[in-house]
Amino acid sequence: MRIAICDRSAEDRRLLARLLGEAFLRRSIHMTVEFYDDPRELQGDIAEGNAVDAVFLDLTDEPENVLRVAAAIRQLLCGTELILTSTTAEFAVEGYDLGVGGYLIKPYRAERLLRLTERFSRTERPSCLTVCHYRSLVRVPYHEIAFVESRNTKCLIHLRDGGEYRVYRQLDELERELEDPRFLRCHQSFLVNMDTIVKVDNQFELENGETVAIRQRELRRIRTEYLDYIHRGSDTAYCK
Repeated sequence: MRIAICDRSAEDRRLLARLLGEAFLRRSIHMTVEFYDDPRELQGDIAEGNAVDAVFLDLTDEPENVLRVAAAIRQLLCGTELILTSTTAEFAVEGYDLGVGGYLIKPYRAERLLRLTERFSRTERPSCLTVCHYRSLVRVPYHEIAFVESRNTKCLIHLRDGGEYRVYRQLDELERELEDPRFLRCHQSFLVNMDTIVKVDNQFELENGETVAIRQRELRRIRTEYLDYIHRGSDTAYCK
């Protein structure tokens, strides 16, 4: 789970990250954190496609401006958990009017954060890749991706239904983000969802009729990885 914590207090940022880390560890959920001290910087990063699963946004300084940023983030990432923090409950009503998932009063209490992360684990959404498409952010579920193709300075995300998204990112970066057992880097230019493969010889043939190249000097290893995957029954385990 990717978390963004925005707070002008470096001490409070570190404390919240530590308490969240302990709570998520008890839920067996892996967490990565990005820190911000300026809510406008956070909003800008999200607008440029830096999607996160949860945002903790502090209202202590400039609460009216931060609430406007919170409203903008809610529109940009409608499926993301947005949690407001403050030293007072003064703006709790305004926060909940935005549809936030929580309002935390400082100092933080570990048991309150544990209950919050319990809700995260109960409502965990299917894994998605967030892409910027015509100035909008789109969450693409992993199971809808057939393969990813690198072309010069961009990548094409090919969907199982024949659609595609074009993103100006490197394949290495997308491979790191798509850290999921179903995806196999089979070629310098291709990352394939093994759930979509129906035939393998010197290349992969997919269920939609398309083919994906295999790095020939590593053909044996790549085919073995694919066989290991289907023998583990992962097609069922990772269907969402």
